[in-house]
Amino acid sequence: MIKRLIAISMAATLLGIAAEKEKPKAAPNPMMQRPAQLVAVQKVSYQTEEDLRRYTGRLVSPSTVLVVPRVSGEIIEVGFKDGDRVKKGQVLYKVDPVQYYAALKGAEAKVEVCKANISQANASIAQCKARLTYAKNNFDRNEALFKKNVVPQDTYDAAKSEMEAANAATTAAEANLEAAKASLLEANANLIKAQDDHKNTTIYAPMDALAGVTNKTVGNYVTPSTGTLVTLIQTTPMRARFSVSMHDYMAFQVSESKIPEVKMILANGTVYQHQGKMELVNNEINKNTDTIQLFASFPNEKGTLIHGSTVSMHLHFRSPQKKLAVYPSCVMHDTAGPYVYVVGADETVTRRNVVLGLATSDWQFIKEGLKEGELVVKDGTNKIIPGDKVKTTEEDTVNRE
Repeated sequence: MIKRLIAISMAATLLGIAAEKEKPKAAPNPMMQRPAQLVAVQKVSYQTEEDLRRYTGRLVSPSTVLVVPRVSGEIIEVGFKDGDRVKKGQVLYKVDPVQYYAALKGAEAKVEVCKANISQANASIAQCKARLTYAKNNFDRNEALFKKNVVPQDTYDAAKSEMEAANAATTAAEANLEAAKASLLEANANLIKAQDDHKNTTIYAPMDALAGVTNKTVGNYVTPSTGTLVTLIQTTPMRARFSVSMHDYMAFQVSESKIPEVKMILANGTVYQHQGKMELVNNEINKNTDTIQLFASFPNEKGTLIHGSTVSMHLHFRSPQKKLAVYPSCVMHDTAGPYVYVVGADETVTRRNVVLGLATSDWQFIKEGLKEGELVVKDGTNKIIPGDKVKTTEEDTVNRE
């Protein structure tokens, strides 16, 4: 009896399972939706758009001078301290001038001797010409008498010999004069060299500059082959050298002013107090990078700018303009291009493709696709899809769980 009851119970259970399987499933409720997620939004608004380009630059001095000795001798004076700011014309070094002073005086004396020789040669020429004139007149007279058989042959021959000797003496005197003039030219050349050597025993600063560390001190013997004694660097104005792409360079040409406003950011992140002035463009392009070097000039009276340091260059291509903008976090990208999530008045999310303009660290400017005042999702885009209902907040961030 018990076995029969168990069998009946099992059969009933199996029939119930089969009936449940054959029972049609209920249709889903079309009103059921994903729960509304909390997202952060912002209003599309007009912001100031500046066509600002950033480049890495390096500060370079407009003029760097390597001071070298031009004469040999012992340094007897150093006229500056390491790291001094020197003025144009300031004495930097003095080399013992004794031998060069002696050479200068000898060269001056040689010039005077040559001048005296020229005077003597001129006097000799004058005497020889006077003798020649007398001898020629005497010969002409005796030649006329000789033809009339008034004077003998011996007298005629003597007058002729005297004239020829006077002529030879005059020629020799003129040659001596030319030799004296050549000697004077040589003496003057030696004098110029002696003067230059003596002048170069004192080395002056060729410009206002910042001096480095001297390589030779008092007591050292130097020669023209010694090399650099000290390096002078012009510090004001200071140049900033940076490279821009040819694309950006062509943008210069069509900018409003064609001379973009130049600002410089120092290594500590501060903006340099003076605005720069575009000074020059290099005369060739780097064929490996398709860039060209530009140079901007900055005043540097306080010595803030240091030759060789790295800076950031900011160039404004045109005047600021008001344009629609959103936070950079609002913009997403896929194969169809950039887009944003727009929250409608019914708090429903829709996708909106946009055309992007310039971007900064704070704003992404929008050329097309949005209107002022529309709400776009700035945080929480990972939790929603188009068609979702959302709860909105203007806080910067929301819970991402």
